Amino acid sequence: MSIGSPARTRRERVDQWSLVVFVAVVALAVPLLLYLGRDQWFFLDEWWLLGDGADSLDGYFESHNGHWITLTAIVYRINYELWGLHSYLPYQVPVVLVHVGSAILLRLLMRRLGVRGWIATFAALIFVFFGSGGQNLFFGFQLSVTGSLFCGLALFLLADRDGALGRRDVVALAVGLVGLTTSGVFVPMVAGVAVAVLLRRGLVAAAFYAVPPALVYGIWYLSYGRDDSALSFSASAEAVRFVVRMLTGTFTALAGSDLGGIALGFVVLVTVGVLVGGAIKARQWTALALPAGVLTAWAAFACLTALARASEFGAGSGESDRYIHITAALFLPLIALGAEYLARENTLVGFLPLLPLAVGLPGNVDALANPNPFALGDPNTIEALAHSEYIDDVRPDFEPLSVQIADTQVNLPITAGWLAREARGGAIPEPTGDDPTRRLNAYGLLALRQEIDDAVRRRCPRVMSRNVELTLGVGEQIVFDGRIQVTFRDGRHRSNPFVFDSTRGRALVAELGPLNVLVGSVHGDRPRLCQPSRAGPPLAGTGQ
Repeated sequence: MSIGSPARTRRERVDQWSLVVFVAVVALAVPLLLYLGRDQWFFLDEWWLLGDGADSLDGYFESHNGHWITLTAIVYRINYELWGLHSYLPYQVPVVLVHVGSAILLRLLMRRLGVRGWIATFAALIFVFFGSGGQNLFFGFQLSVTGSLFCGLALFLLADRDGALGRRDVVALAVGLVGLTTSGVFVPMVAGVAVAVLLRRGLVAAAFYAVPPALVYGIWYLSYGRDDSALSFSASAEAVRFVVRMLTGTFTALAGSDLGGIALGFVVLVTVGVLVGGAIKARQWTALALPAGVLTAWAAFACLTALARASEFGAGSGESDRYIHITAALFLPLIALGAEYLARENTLVGFLPLLPLAVGLPGNVDALANPNPFALGDPNTIEALAHSEYIDDVRPDFEPLSVQIADTQVNLPITAGWLAREARGGAIPEPTGDDPTRRLNAYGLLALRQEIDDAVRRRCPRVMSRNVELTLGVGEQIVFDGRIQVTFRDGRHRSNPFVFDSTRGRALVAELGPLNVLVGSVHGDRPRLCQPSRAGPPLAGTGQ
Protein backbone atom coordinates (compact mmCIF):
# COMPACT_ATOMS: atom_id res chain seq x y z
CA MET A 1 0.00 0.00 0.00
CA SER A 2 1.49 3.37 -0.96
CA ILE A 3 1.97 6.12 1.58
CA GLY A 4 -0.68 8.34 0.09
CA SER A 5 -3.24 5.62 -0.70
CA PRO A 6 -6.95 6.30 -0.07
CA ALA A 7 -7.15 3.39 2.39
CA ARG A 8 -4.35 4.82 4.52
CA THR A 9 -5.86 8.29 4.41
CA ARG A 10 -9.22 6.87 5.47
CA ARG A 11 -7.59 5.00 8.36
CA GLU A 12 -5.84 8.18 9.51
CA ARG A 13 -9.13 10.10 9.46
CA VAL A 14 -10.80 7.37 11.49
CA ASP A 15 -7.97 7.47 14.03
CA GLN A 16 -8.22 11.25 14.22
CA TRP A 17 -11.93 11.06 14.97
CA SER A 18 -11.25 8.52 17.72
CA LEU A 19 -8.80 11.00 19.26
CA VAL A 20 -11.37 13.82 19.04
CA VAL A 21 -13.95 11.68 20.82
CA PHE A 22 -11.41 10.66 23.48
CA VAL A 23 -10.40 14.26 24.19
CA ALA A 24 -14.03 15.37 24.39
CA VAL A 25 -15.03 12.60 26.79
CA VAL A 26 -11.96 13.15 28.96
CA ALA A 27 -12.70 16.88 29.14
CA LEU A 28 -16.23 16.09 30.35
CA ALA A 29 -15.00 13.36 32.69
CA VAL A 30 -12.98 15.67 34.95
CA PRO A 31 -15.93 17.78 36.24
CA LEU A 32 -18.14 14.68 36.26
CA LEU A 33 -15.71 12.75 38.46
CA LEU A 34 -15.36 15.71 40.82
CA TYR A 35 -19.14 15.89 41.08
CA LEU A 36 -19.47 12.16 41.76
CA GLY A 37 -16.77 12.40 44.44
CA ARG A 38 -18.29 15.45 46.12
CA ASP A 39 -19.12 13.59 49.37
CA GLN A 40 -15.51 12.57 50.02
CA TRP A 41 -13.85 14.21 53.01
CA PHE A 42 -10.65 13.75 55.02
CA PHE A 43 -10.25 10.16 56.13
CA LEU A 44 -7.72 7.85 57.79
CA ASP A 45 -4.28 8.20 56.12
CA GLU A 46 -4.80 11.88 55.39
CA TRP A 47 -4.59 12.78 59.07
CA TRP A 48 -0.93 11.71 59.10
CA LEU A 49 -0.34 14.50 56.57
CA LEU A 50 -2.44 17.08 58.39
CA GLY A 51 -2.39 16.28 62.11
CA ASP A 52 0.00 17.16 64.90
CA GLY A 53 3.65 17.24 63.76
CA ALA A 54 2.89 16.67 60.06
CA ASP A 55 4.57 19.95 59.09
CA SER A 56 8.00 19.03 60.49
CA LEU A 57 10.90 18.51 58.07
CA ASP A 58 11.12 14.81 58.92
CA GLY A 59 7.37 14.55 58.41
CA TYR A 60 7.85 15.10 54.68
CA PHE A 61 10.21 12.15 54.37
CA GLU A 62 8.96 9.65 56.96
CA SER A 63 7.71 6.32 55.68
CA HIS A 64 3.94 5.88 55.72
CA ASN A 65 3.00 2.20 55.79
CA GLY A 66 6.19 1.45 53.88
CA HIS A 67 5.75 4.22 51.31
CA TRP A 68 7.85 7.29 50.52
CA ILE A 69 5.13 9.94 49.97
CA THR A 70 6.98 13.27 50.01
CA LEU A 71 5.17 14.59 46.92
CA THR A 72 1.72 13.96 48.40
CA ALA A 73 2.82 15.44 51.74
CA ILE A 74 3.94 18.66 50.00
CA VAL A 75 0.67 18.92 48.04
CA TYR A 76 -1.33 18.47 51.25
CA ARG A 77 0.72 21.03 53.17
CA ILE A 78 0.28 23.66 50.43
CA ASN A 79 -3.45 23.01 50.27
CA TYR A 80 -3.81 23.08 54.04
CA GLU A 81 -2.04 26.43 54.30
CA LEU A 82 -4.34 27.82 51.61
CA TRP A 83 -7.69 26.24 52.45
CA GLY A 84 -7.46 24.45 55.79
CA LEU A 85 -10.31 21.96 56.13
CA HIS A 86 -12.92 24.29 54.61
CA SER A 87 -13.11 22.36 51.34
CA TYR A 88 -11.99 18.91 50.21
CA LEU A 89 -12.04 19.90 46.54
CA PRO A 90 -8.47 21.31 46.38
CA TYR A 91 -7.18 18.01 47.81
CA GLN A 92 -9.29 15.94 45.41
CA VAL A 93 -8.54 17.78 42.17
CA PRO A 94 -4.92 16.51 41.94
CA VAL A 95 -5.84 12.83 42.26
CA VAL A 96 -8.67 13.15 39.72
CA LEU A 97 -6.37 14.93 37.25
CA VAL A 98 -3.62 12.35 37.72
CA HIS A 99 -6.09 9.50 37.24
CA VAL A 100 -7.39 11.03 34.02
CA GLY A 101 -3.81 11.80 33.01
CA SER A 102 -2.98 8.13 33.51
CA ALA A 103 -5.82 7.22 31.14
CA ILE A 104 -4.33 9.59 28.54
CA LEU A 105 -0.92 7.95 28.94
CA LEU A 106 -2.55 4.52 28.67
CA ARG A 107 -4.03 5.47 25.32
CA LEU A 108 -0.62 6.68 24.15
CA LEU A 109 0.91 3.40 25.32
CA MET A 110 -1.70 1.40 23.44
CA ARG A 111 -1.08 3.43 20.31
CA ARG A 112 2.66 2.84 20.75
CA LEU A 113 1.89 -0.89 20.77
CA GLY A 114 0.16 -0.51 17.42
CA VAL A 115 -3.44 -0.55 18.66
CA ARG A 116 -5.78 1.36 16.35
CA GLY A 117 -7.43 4.55 17.53
CA TRP A 118 -10.97 3.41 18.34
CA ILE A 119 -9.84 0.33 20.28
CA ALA A 120 -7.31 2.40 22.24
CA THR A 121 -9.95 5.08 22.90
CA PHE A 122 -12.50 2.57 24.16
CA ALA A 123 -10.05 0.74 26.45
CA ALA A 124 -8.65 3.98 27.88
CA LEU A 125 -12.14 5.36 28.56
CA ILE A 126 -12.98 2.15 30.40
CA PHE A 127 -10.16 3.08 32.75
CA VAL A 128 -11.41 6.67 33.12
CA PHE A 129 -14.73 5.36 34.48
CA PHE A 130 -13.33 2.35 36.35
CA GLY A 131 -15.41 2.80 39.49
CA SER A 132 -14.25 -0.48 41.02
CA GLY A 133 -10.97 1.33 41.66
CA GLY A 134 -12.81 4.35 43.03
CA GLN A 135 -10.58 4.96 46.04
CA ASN A 136 -7.72 5.86 43.68
CA LEU A 137 -10.04 8.32 41.91
CA PHE A 138 -11.72 10.18 44.78
CA PHE A 139 -9.54 9.81 47.88
CA GLY A 140 -7.03 12.66 47.78
CA PHE A 141 -4.35 10.73 49.64
CA GLN A 142 -4.26 8.22 46.78
CA LEU A 143 -2.43 10.85 44.78
CA SER A 144 0.48 8.80 46.11
CA VAL A 145 -0.45 5.50 44.41
CA THR A 146 -2.12 7.05 41.35
CA GLY A 147 0.87 9.37 41.03
CA SER A 148 3.15 6.32 40.92
CA LEU A 149 1.04 4.90 38.09
CA PHE A 150 1.17 8.19 36.15
CA CYS A 151 4.93 8.58 36.54
CA GLY A 152 5.45 4.91 35.68
CA LEU A 153 3.46 5.14 32.46
CA ALA A 154 5.28 8.36 31.52
CA LEU A 155 8.60 6.61 32.14
CA PHE A 156 7.60 3.69 29.89
CA LEU A 157 6.72 6.08 27.06
CA LEU A 158 9.85 8.22 27.42
CA ALA A 159 12.19 5.24 27.57
CA ASP A 160 10.59 3.42 24.62
CA ARG A 161 12.84 4.47 21.74
CA ASP A 162 15.89 3.33 19.84
CA GLY A 163 19.32 4.88 19.90
CA ALA A 164 21.91 5.98 22.40
CA LEU A 165 21.20 7.83 25.62
CA GLY A 166 20.25 11.47 25.13
CA ARG A 167 18.35 14.43 26.58
CA ARG A 168 15.03 12.60 26.44
CA ASP A 169 16.50 9.96 28.73
CA VAL A 170 17.64 12.66 31.15
CA VAL A 171 14.06 13.97 31.25
CA ALA A 172 12.86 10.42 31.81
CA LEU A 173 15.29 9.98 34.69
CA ALA A 174 14.00 13.20 36.28
CA VAL A 175 10.45 11.82 36.02
CA GLY A 176 11.70 8.64 37.65
CA LEU A 177 13.24 10.48 40.58
CA VAL A 178 10.00 12.41 41.14
CA GLY A 179 8.08 9.14 40.87
CA LEU A 180 10.08 7.67 43.74
CA THR A 181 8.56 10.29 46.06
CA THR A 182 4.97 9.32 45.18
CA SER A 183 4.75 5.87 46.78
CA GLY A 184 6.37 2.44 46.91
CA VAL A 185 4.22 1.43 43.94
CA PHE A 186 6.70 3.25 41.71
CA VAL A 187 9.50 0.83 42.56
CA PRO A 188 7.90 -2.02 40.51
CA MET A 189 7.40 0.49 37.69
CA VAL A 190 11.14 1.12 37.59
CA ALA A 191 11.75 -2.62 37.42
CA GLY A 192 9.31 -2.91 34.50
CA VAL A 193 10.90 -0.02 32.61
CA ALA A 194 14.36 -1.52 33.14
CA VAL A 195 13.20 -4.80 31.56
CA ALA A 196 11.60 -2.97 28.61
CA VAL A 197 14.75 -0.91 28.00
CA LEU A 198 16.97 -3.98 28.33
CA LEU A 199 15.03 -5.80 25.61
CA ARG A 200 14.99 -2.81 23.26
CA ARG A 201 18.15 -0.82 23.94
CA GLY A 202 20.55 -3.06 25.82
CA LEU A 203 22.21 -3.31 29.21
CA VAL A 204 23.80 0.16 29.41
CA ALA A 205 20.52 1.99 28.83
CA ALA A 206 18.71 -0.36 31.25
CA ALA A 207 21.30 0.39 33.93
CA PHE A 208 20.79 4.13 33.36
CA TYR A 209 17.11 3.72 34.17
CA ALA A 210 17.54 1.31 37.07
CA VAL A 211 20.68 2.23 39.02
CA PRO A 212 20.16 5.94 39.89
CA PRO A 213 16.59 5.40 41.20
CA ALA A 214 17.80 2.36 43.15
CA LEU A 215 20.56 4.41 44.79
CA VAL A 216 18.23 7.28 45.68
CA TYR A 217 15.60 4.92 47.04
CA GLY A 218 18.26 3.06 49.02
CA ILE A 219 19.42 6.29 50.67
CA TRP A 220 15.83 7.15 51.63
CA TYR A 221 15.20 3.64 52.93
CA LEU A 222 18.30 3.62 55.13
CA SER A 223 17.44 7.09 56.46
CA TYR A 224 13.68 6.72 56.98
CA GLY A 225 12.11 3.57 55.55
CA ARG A 226 13.70 0.80 57.56
CA ASP A 227 12.30 2.14 60.84
CA ASP A 228 8.71 1.73 59.61
CA SER A 229 7.22 -1.29 61.36
CA ALA A 230 4.62 -1.54 58.58
CA LEU A 231 7.37 -2.38 56.07
CA SER A 232 7.83 -6.10 56.73
CA PHE A 233 7.58 -8.98 54.29
CA SER A 234 6.24 -12.48 54.86
CA ALA A 235 6.18 -15.24 52.23
CA SER A 236 3.26 -17.64 52.64
CA ALA A 237 0.47 -19.43 50.83
CA GLU A 238 -1.72 -16.49 51.82
CA ALA A 239 0.53 -14.23 49.74
CA VAL A 240 0.03 -16.46 46.69
CA ARG A 241 -3.74 -16.35 47.18
CA PHE A 242 -3.48 -12.57 47.56
CA VAL A 243 -1.90 -12.26 44.09
CA VAL A 244 -4.50 -14.59 42.54
CA ARG A 245 -7.35 -12.63 44.14
CA MET A 246 -5.85 -9.35 42.88
CA LEU A 247 -5.70 -10.62 39.30
CA THR A 248 -9.04 -12.40 39.17
CA GLY A 249 -10.73 -9.59 41.09
CA THR A 250 -9.50 -7.06 38.55
CA PHE A 251 -10.77 -9.02 35.53
CA THR A 252 -14.10 -9.59 37.25
CA ALA A 253 -14.40 -5.90 38.12
CA LEU A 254 -13.60 -4.85 34.55
CA ALA A 255 -16.14 -7.27 33.07
CA GLY A 256 -18.80 -7.12 35.77
CA SER A 257 -18.97 -10.92 36.13
CA ASP A 258 -16.81 -13.98 36.72
CA LEU A 259 -17.53 -15.31 33.23
CA GLY A 260 -16.54 -12.03 31.62
CA GLY A 261 -13.42 -11.94 33.78
CA ILE A 262 -12.44 -15.40 32.54
CA ALA A 263 -12.89 -14.17 28.96
CA LEU A 264 -10.59 -11.22 29.59
CA GLY A 265 -8.02 -13.48 31.19
CA PHE A 266 -8.14 -15.71 28.10
CA VAL A 267 -7.59 -12.68 25.85
CA VAL A 268 -4.50 -11.72 27.86
CA LEU A 269 -3.08 -15.27 27.72
CA VAL A 270 -3.56 -15.50 23.96
CA THR A 271 -2.06 -12.05 23.44
CA VAL A 272 1.03 -12.92 25.46
CA GLY A 273 1.33 -16.19 23.56
CA VAL A 274 1.19 -14.41 20.20
CA LEU A 275 3.80 -11.86 21.34
CA VAL A 276 6.22 -14.47 22.65
CA GLY A 277 5.70 -16.74 19.66
CA GLY A 278 6.32 -13.88 17.23
CA ALA A 279 9.47 -12.80 19.06
CA ILE A 280 10.87 -16.34 19.05
CA LYS A 281 10.05 -16.84 15.39
CA ALA A 282 11.62 -13.53 14.35
CA ARG A 283 14.45 -13.77 16.88
CA GLN A 284 13.73 -10.14 17.59
CA TRP A 285 12.75 -8.98 21.09
CA THR A 286 12.04 -5.32 20.39
CA ALA A 287 8.31 -5.84 19.86
CA LEU A 288 8.17 -7.69 23.17
CA ALA A 289 9.85 -4.87 25.15
CA LEU A 290 6.84 -2.78 26.20
CA PRO A 291 4.46 -5.69 26.94
CA ALA A 292 7.18 -7.52 28.89
CA GLY A 293 7.99 -4.38 30.84
CA VAL A 294 4.37 -3.75 31.74
CA LEU A 295 3.88 -7.37 32.84
CA THR A 296 7.07 -7.20 34.89
CA ALA A 297 5.83 -4.04 36.60
CA TRP A 298 2.55 -5.73 37.53
CA ALA A 299 4.23 -8.93 38.71
CA ALA A 300 6.64 -6.97 40.91
CA PHE A 301 3.80 -4.80 42.23
CA ALA A 302 1.58 -7.80 43.01
CA CYS A 303 4.32 -9.83 44.69
CA LEU A 304 5.71 -6.99 46.81
CA THR A 305 2.22 -5.94 47.90
CA ALA A 306 1.26 -9.53 48.74
CA LEU A 307 4.44 -10.10 50.76
CA ALA A 308 3.85 -6.90 52.72
CA ARG A 309 0.07 -7.05 53.22
CA ALA A 310 -1.31 -10.59 52.91
CA SER A 311 -0.28 -11.86 56.33
CA GLU A 312 -1.82 -8.87 58.11
CA PHE A 313 -4.95 -8.22 56.05
CA GLY A 314 -5.64 -11.60 54.41
CA ALA A 315 -5.80 -12.78 50.80
CA GLY A 316 -9.17 -11.11 50.26
CA SER A 317 -7.59 -7.67 50.60
CA GLY A 318 -5.92 -8.32 47.25
CA GLU A 319 -9.23 -7.26 45.73
CA SER A 320 -9.05 -3.81 47.37
CA ASP A 321 -9.94 -1.07 44.92
CA ARG A 322 -6.53 0.59 45.27
CA TYR A 323 -4.86 -2.58 44.00
CA ILE A 324 -7.24 -3.49 41.20
CA HIS A 325 -7.03 0.08 39.89
CA ILE A 326 -3.29 -0.37 39.26
CA THR A 327 -3.77 -3.90 37.94
CA ALA A 328 -6.45 -2.78 35.49
CA ALA A 329 -4.19 -0.05 34.15
CA LEU A 330 -1.37 -2.51 33.50
CA PHE A 331 -3.53 -5.16 31.81
CA LEU A 332 -5.80 -2.98 29.66
CA PRO A 333 -3.02 -2.41 27.07
CA LEU A 334 -2.68 -6.19 26.62
CA ILE A 335 -6.46 -6.59 26.27
CA ALA A 336 -6.51 -3.81 23.68
CA LEU A 337 -3.56 -5.39 21.84
CA GLY A 338 -5.43 -8.70 21.70
CA ALA A 339 -8.40 -6.91 20.19
CA GLU A 340 -6.08 -5.27 17.66
CA TYR A 341 -4.71 -8.63 16.53
CA LEU A 342 -8.23 -9.84 15.77
CA ALA A 343 -9.22 -6.55 14.13
CA ARG A 344 -6.40 -6.94 11.64
CA GLU A 345 -8.19 -10.04 10.38
CA ASN A 346 -11.71 -8.62 10.65
CA THR A 347 -12.64 -5.23 12.06
CA LEU A 348 -15.89 -6.35 13.71
CA VAL A 349 -14.32 -9.47 15.19
CA GLY A 350 -11.66 -7.22 16.72
CA PHE A 351 -14.22 -5.68 19.02
CA LEU A 352 -15.28 -9.03 20.52
CA PRO A 353 -12.59 -8.97 23.25
CA LEU A 354 -13.90 -5.55 24.26
CA LEU A 355 -17.46 -6.79 24.85
CA PRO A 356 -16.76 -7.87 28.46
CA LEU A 357 -15.44 -4.36 29.13
CA ALA A 358 -18.62 -2.85 27.66
CA VAL A 359 -20.77 -5.16 29.79
CA GLY A 360 -18.85 -4.18 32.93
CA LEU A 361 -18.96 -0.43 32.25
CA PRO A 362 -22.43 0.30 33.74
CA GLY A 363 -21.48 -1.41 37.00
CA ASN A 364 -18.29 0.61 37.22
CA VAL A 365 -20.12 3.86 36.55
CA ASP A 366 -22.61 2.88 39.26
CA ALA A 367 -19.70 2.29 41.65
CA LEU A 368 -18.51 5.83 40.93
CA ALA A 369 -21.96 7.22 41.69
CA ASN A 370 -22.28 5.19 44.92
CA PRO A 371 -18.92 5.19 46.73
CA ASN A 372 -18.32 3.26 49.94
CA PRO A 373 -19.95 5.41 52.69
CA PHE A 374 -17.54 4.07 55.34
CA ALA A 375 -14.54 5.62 53.52
CA LEU A 376 -15.94 9.12 53.01
CA GLY A 377 -14.76 10.79 56.21
CA ASP A 378 -16.87 12.71 58.75
CA PRO A 379 -16.59 16.51 58.84
CA ASN A 380 -19.23 16.79 61.57
CA THR A 381 -17.13 14.95 64.15
CA ILE A 382 -13.91 16.88 63.49
CA GLU A 383 -15.66 20.26 63.46
CA ALA A 384 -17.64 19.49 66.61
CA LEU A 385 -14.49 18.31 68.42
CA ALA A 386 -12.40 21.30 67.38
CA HIS A 387 -15.05 23.81 68.48
CA SER A 388 -16.23 21.96 71.59
CA GLU A 389 -16.39 24.13 74.70
CA TYR A 390 -14.45 21.37 76.49
CA ILE A 391 -11.54 21.05 74.03
CA ASP A 392 -9.22 23.09 76.27
CA ASP A 393 -10.16 21.10 79.39
CA VAL A 394 -8.38 17.89 78.33
CA ARG A 395 -4.67 17.19 77.96
CA PRO A 396 -3.28 18.78 74.76
CA ASP A 397 -1.70 15.45 73.74
CA PHE A 398 -4.95 13.50 74.17
CA GLU A 399 -5.96 11.73 70.93
CA PRO A 400 -9.75 11.36 70.93
CA LEU A 401 -10.13 9.41 67.66
CA SER A 402 -9.01 5.91 66.78
CA VAL A 403 -9.64 3.36 64.04
CA GLN A 404 -9.48 -0.41 63.79
CA ILE A 405 -6.80 -1.52 61.29
CA ALA A 406 -6.69 -5.31 60.93
CA ASP A 407 -6.48 -6.51 64.56
CA THR A 408 -5.00 -3.30 65.96
CA GLN A 409 -6.69 -0.21 67.35
CA VAL A 410 -4.70 2.79 66.11
CA ASN A 411 -5.00 6.35 67.43
CA LEU A 412 -5.25 8.97 64.71
CA PRO A 413 -2.60 11.74 65.07
CA ILE A 414 -5.30 14.29 65.88
CA THR A 415 -4.62 15.71 69.34
CA ALA A 416 -6.91 17.93 71.38
CA GLY A 417 -4.22 20.62 71.32
CA TRP A 418 -3.98 20.52 67.52
CA LEU A 419 -7.77 20.67 67.12
CA ALA A 420 -8.05 23.66 69.47
CA ARG A 421 -5.14 25.48 67.85
CA GLU A 422 -6.34 24.96 64.27
CA ALA A 423 -9.91 25.93 65.17
CA ARG A 424 -8.71 29.19 66.71
CA GLY A 425 -6.55 29.81 63.63
CA GLY A 426 -9.56 29.41 61.34
CA ALA A 427 -8.35 26.28 59.56
CA ILE A 428 -11.24 24.14 60.87
CA PRO A 429 -14.70 25.59 60.17
CA GLU A 430 -17.38 25.75 62.83
CA PRO A 431 -20.15 23.13 62.76
CA THR A 432 -23.31 24.03 60.87
CA GLY A 433 -26.24 24.52 63.23
CA ASP A 434 -26.60 23.51 66.87
CA ASP A 435 -27.15 19.75 67.07
CA PRO A 436 -27.28 18.56 70.73
CA THR A 437 -26.50 14.96 69.74
CA ARG A 438 -23.45 15.99 67.72
CA ARG A 439 -22.28 18.20 70.59
CA LEU A 440 -22.63 15.33 73.07
CA ASN A 441 -20.85 12.97 70.69
CA ALA A 442 -17.87 15.31 70.65
CA TYR A 443 -18.05 15.62 74.43
CA GLY A 444 -18.02 11.84 74.74
CA LEU A 445 -14.93 11.49 72.54
CA LEU A 446 -13.10 13.99 74.75
CA ALA A 447 -14.47 12.77 78.07
CA LEU A 448 -13.33 9.12 78.20
CA ARG A 449 -9.92 7.56 77.66
CA GLN A 450 -9.68 3.80 77.20
CA GLU A 451 -6.49 2.22 78.46
CA ILE A 452 -4.98 -1.12 79.37
CA ASP A 453 -4.65 -1.26 83.15
CA ASP A 454 -2.74 -4.43 84.07
CA ALA A 455 -3.03 -3.52 87.73
CA VAL A 456 -6.80 -4.09 87.66
CA ARG A 457 -7.64 -7.57 88.90
CA ARG A 458 -11.14 -7.06 90.26
CA ARG A 459 -13.92 -9.37 89.16
CA CYS A 460 -16.96 -7.24 88.41
CA PRO A 461 -20.65 -8.16 88.50
CA ARG A 462 -22.45 -8.74 85.22
CA VAL A 463 -24.48 -5.95 83.63
CA MET A 464 -28.17 -6.78 83.46
CA SER A 465 -30.25 -6.11 80.35
CA ARG A 466 -31.17 -2.60 81.50
CA ASN A 467 -28.76 0.34 81.42
CA VAL A 468 -26.75 1.27 84.51
CA GLU A 469 -26.70 4.96 85.41
CA LEU A 470 -23.29 6.22 86.58
CA THR A 471 -21.72 9.55 87.46
CA LEU A 472 -17.94 9.88 87.04
CA GLY A 473 -15.68 12.58 88.42
CA VAL A 474 -12.48 13.64 86.70
CA GLY A 475 -9.88 10.87 87.08
CA GLU A 476 -12.40 8.18 88.03
CA GLN A 477 -12.52 5.01 85.98
CA ILE A 478 -14.89 2.25 84.96
CA VAL A 479 -13.42 -1.25 84.91
CA PHE A 480 -15.23 -3.77 82.72
CA ASP A 481 -14.94 -7.11 80.89
CA GLY A 482 -16.57 -7.80 77.54
CA ARG A 483 -18.31 -5.23 75.37
CA ILE A 484 -20.26 -2.29 76.74
CA GLN A 485 -21.94 0.73 75.22
CA VAL A 486 -21.78 4.13 76.92
CA THR A 487 -24.27 6.92 76.26
CA PHE A 488 -23.67 10.46 77.55
CA ARG A 489 -26.57 12.48 78.94
CA ASP A 490 -27.20 16.18 79.29
CA GLY A 491 -30.70 16.72 80.59
CA ARG A 492 -33.07 15.29 78.02
CA HIS A 493 -30.40 15.04 75.32
CA ARG A 494 -28.30 11.94 74.70
CA SER A 495 -25.27 11.11 72.58
CA ASN A 496 -25.07 8.19 70.22
CA PRO A 497 -23.86 5.07 72.06
CA PHE A 498 -20.09 4.49 72.16
CA VAL A 499 -19.05 0.82 72.05
CA PHE A 500 -15.99 -0.28 74.03
CA ASP A 501 -14.34 -3.72 73.97
CA SER A 502 -12.19 -4.78 76.93
CA THR A 503 -9.72 -6.48 74.59
CA ARG A 504 -8.52 -2.94 73.84
CA GLY A 505 -8.30 -2.02 77.51
CA ARG A 506 -10.35 -2.82 80.63
CA ALA A 507 -10.40 0.72 82.02
CA LEU A 508 -12.33 3.81 80.89
CA VAL A 509 -10.89 6.91 82.57
CA ALA A 510 -12.78 10.20 82.82
CA GLU A 511 -10.84 13.12 81.32
CA LEU A 512 -13.75 15.46 82.10
CA GLY A 513 -16.40 15.49 84.78
CA PRO A 514 -18.78 15.06 86.25
CA LEU A 515 -19.98 12.68 83.52
CA ASN A 516 -23.55 11.44 83.51
CA VAL A 517 -23.59 8.21 81.51
CA LEU A 518 -25.73 5.19 80.80
CA VAL A 519 -23.79 1.93 80.53
CA GLY A 520 -25.36 -1.12 78.95
CA SER A 521 -24.61 -4.32 77.10
CA VAL A 522 -24.18 -4.71 73.34
CA HIS A 523 -26.62 -6.91 71.39
CA GLY A 524 -27.62 -9.02 74.35
CA ASP A 525 -24.08 -9.62 75.70
CA ARG A 526 -23.64 -9.77 79.46
CA PRO A 527 -20.38 -7.92 80.21
CA ARG A 528 -19.02 -7.37 83.71
CA LEU A 529 -18.96 -3.85 85.12
CA CYS A 530 -17.38 -2.47 88.32
CA GLN A 531 -18.45 0.64 90.18
CA PRO A 532 -16.36 3.77 89.43
CA SER A 533 -13.05 4.13 91.27
CA ARG A 534 -10.01 6.37 91.17
CA ALA A 535 -7.62 5.70 88.29
CA GLY A 536 -3.85 5.69 88.40
CA PRO A 537 -1.72 8.00 86.25
CA PRO A 538 -2.37 7.72 82.50
CA LEU A 539 -0.25 5.23 80.61
CA ALA A 540 2.02 6.57 77.87
CA GLY A 541 0.55 6.39 74.40
CA THR A 542 -3.00 5.55 75.46
CA GLY A 543 -6.11 7.05 73.98
CA GLN A 544 -9.75 6.38 73.20
